[in-house]
Amino acid sequence: MSEGSDVLSVGFTVNLLSPGVGDRCRADAQVVWSGRTLSVGRAEVSALRAGHANIPIALMQATMMTR
Repeated sequence: MSEGSDVLSVGFTVNLLSPGVGDRCRADAQVVWSGRTLSVGRAEVSALRAGHANIPIALMQATMMTR
């Protein structure tokens, strides 16, 4: 989306999977699809704990509209 664009949230879903317990949190996000006015993105947030694998704590998908 261009700088200065007006953006509207068309829909979003957040799934909270686990408590956010850890030394740090990490969010990985990507644009799934980007059209002329609608874009869909998703993100995964993980808790990082020393000596443990990354623990998924939240998933999100959002549809955004710009003009």
